[in-house]
Amino acid sequence: MNTLNINNIPRIFSIPRSGSTIMYNIISYIIKSRTPDNVHINIPEYTHNIFDYDGPVILMYRDFRNVHVSLKKFMQKNDDVYIYRYVTNKINVLNKMNKLYPSAYKLKYEDWENDIDVALDLIENVLKISLSDKEIDTIHYLFSRKTIQNHTNKLGSYKHKINKSFETPFNTNEDFQYKFFSKNHISKIQTNWQSDLSKKWINKYLHEHKKHFINYGYTNNI
Repeated sequence: MNTLNINNIPRIFSIPRSGSTIMYNIISYIIKSRTPDNVHINIPEYTHNIFDYDGPVILMYRDFRNVHVSLKKFMQKNDDVYIYRYVTNKINVLNKMNKLYPSAYKLKYEDWENDIDVALDLIENVLKISLSDKEIDTIHYLFSRKTIQNHTNKLGSYKHKINKSFETPFNTNEDFQYKFFSKNHISKIQTNWQSDLSKKWINKYLHEHKKHFINYGYTNNI
């Protein structure tokens, strides 16, 4: 197991609903599992806002139309005007972060939604480590859709989110805690803007954000 360098610990910016909660928790798990119990390492929380950071930066994003649909379900807020303004604001922040950190690692949600190994490859590159087969197997289990859903179902909804973490019921040497999850955080049904978003809002996203779709690799869906 190669040594972890704390200077390689990243901070994550993401468009909401782009997998940053899972990504943050995977990175936290890896760092904590490789750190002696008597040593505390600060792991910067992920954010949806601009930040200043000297270490590596990971930018995470998702098809903005699916962000819109997913936010409506997650926030339990049936207000397309509010959601659209919110997503547009975060697109603008993503663009600013992309300019501030041109060398940032980038991770498109669709590239790893059904293949966590894509995210693990990126994490290995960022942390400059190689994960063991045992670590990979554990991460596959701890952060599978099924495992997370089983435990987030016990939590309060986004609207009533008070306790931001819960302990795993299975035994790990690190006594790992998931952080920043809430009920329905992981959707049981795959989000699909083509069926879940009205034509009015599909057209609005295309009209006002076409260049952003192109810039972030969504040319096949516009």
